[in-house]
Amino acid sequence: MSDNEVVDVRGSSLAWSMLGLGIAGAVAIRGGYRSRSEDLYLTCKSVRVCDDAGMTVTTHSHPVDAMAVQQAQATVISPGEAERLASLLGVLADPVRVRMLFALASVGELCVGDLALALDISMDQSSYALKQLRAAGVVGSRRDGRVIYYRLAEGFPHQLLEHCLHELLKIANQETER
Repeated sequence: MSDNEVVDVRGSSLAWSMLGLGIAGAVAIRGGYRSRSEDLYLTCKSVRVCDDAGMTVTTHSHPVDAMAVQQAQATVISPGEAERLASLLGVLADPVRVRMLFALASVGELCVGDLALALDISMDQSSYALKQLRAAGVVGSRRDGRVIYYRLAEGFPHQLLEHCLHELLKIANQETER
């Protein structure tokens, strides 16, 4: 292969790397590859050309680490479970709703107005966030006369708040300091 010679890398480890980097439509050149849509050039150490040019991403038959692929296949969640989890994480991807979870975890239950006061937000914001959290099954409620009190749903994984989200917050803080 000469300098700047374009090679077909479909199915090769380089093609997988390019897809993993979100550089679909890139062509390999000696010493690296260049994106057709961007002026991006990355250096690679080798290009292993795949002999099976008709292979698709889903029929890749010769992984680099077959044992790791088998282990990942045995433990990965189903597409349906992934969709439900992504939907739930999307609900948690809002600062007001996350703060609400922490507030409810700390005191047990609060009404809409008290949550608004505790978080320094409007009643409308509080009500809307609670509606979304209830729809996701994260928050439950009870009525006492005209007042509705909200709490974390039965079975809510408190470790998620107490450990996981605090650790993720530490990681996010480290990223912003860089």
